[in-house]
Amino acid sequence: MSVKIIVAFMLTNITYLAEGGGGFSVTRLEQSLSQTGVVAYVDNTSGYDKAGTIIIDEEEIYYNGITATAFLNLDREQNDTDANSYPARTKIYSTDSSTMNNAMGMDFAEMASNSGYLGIFMIPKVFFVDVIPDIIMWDFSILQDEAPMQLFRTVLFCFSVGFVLYIAFIVFQMLGGVAQSIIGRFGL
Repeated sequence: MSVKIIVAFMLTNITYLAEGGGGFSVTRLEQSLSQTGVVAYVDNTSGYDKAGTIIIDEEEIYYNGITATAFLNLDREQNDTDANSYPARTKIYSTDSSTMNNAMGMDFAEMASNSGYLGIFMIPKVFFVDVIPDIIMWDFSILQDEAPMQLFRTVLFCFSVGFVLYIAFIVFQMLGGVAQSIIGRFGL
């Protein structure tokens, strides 16, 4: 019974994220935005706060008002980022969406907006092919800069290898038990 509850909880959260819930939002510019622009006209602003920070490309931009199709009073070059010009159809992310996309190596909100609920079926593939190897290898930019961090990453990697071997051992034991049951049942 507890497995069903956990699966239901996970699927509910994945669906919530894929629909843009929890501040994970993405939209696109409807018009180009100049380097000094103070209004960004977009497809829609649903899912965004009335004031906050958006990310376009690498630039963080503060806004303090929205309409249904625009971010107003843009304050550019936040957190030492540089203002640039952006063409129409450039993606705009909420800060939560951008952080999650960078950490997980995939674009949750964009995946959902392009393919709807079918995008949810891509999450396991991306998770097992891209995310899990990065987690096991501790492939995070903060751990790749200086020698002490490289040493720390190596130690963490050793723990990860031990964990993976432990999980593999348990899976093989479980498969061995299943095979013994099948052999015993059918007398092979």
